[in-house]
Amino acid sequence: MKNIVIIATGGTIAGSGIASSYKAGQIDVNEILATIPRINELASIRLIDFCQKDSNDITEKDWLGLRSLCYALGCDKEVDGIVITHGTDSFEETAYFLNLTLDIDKPVVMTGAMRPATATSADGPMNLYEAVALACRPKAKDAGVLAVFADTIYSGRDITKTNSLKTNAFDMGDVGML
Repeated sequence: MKNIVIIATGGTIAGSGIASSYKAGQIDVNEILATIPRINELASIRLIDFCQKDSNDITEKDWLGLRSLCYALGCDKEVDGIVITHGTDSFEETAYFLNLTLDIDKPVVMTGAMRPATATSADGPMNLYEAVALACRPKAKDAGVLAVFADTIYSGRDITKTNSLKTNAFDMGDVGML
């Protein structure tokens, strides 16, 4: 079984409340993992709470800290892959930064959600499940930073948020999804 580390940064995936009145980064990712019982069949999971922020509040200092943490985990022989939960408002910027500056061969997969964790039809649990599944795959190794949303795999270099309402809010333009 693979050893996957989930790095939580907050965002809507860890949001609490309803519709436009929710607050990002309020729910511990362990609570979200508890709603996905079969995720433990994919991998042995360790969680690191890096921060609990609305992604609008992510700073360059956070990017550098996240990069350093990913690099350290990439050098750890006990870690097979990394999943980062992140808010969608600055998701593409973080993915792009990490893709350009992070030089490790282990899978790094980012994901998040368009609906808060407490929503009736939260999309975060499935996105997280699929991100862990991708981080376990040998083909994700040496692929740069990847992203998973709404059953789709994206390159961290080219992902773009194109909609602020739909769960399939991301695109890669003419490049196409992976």
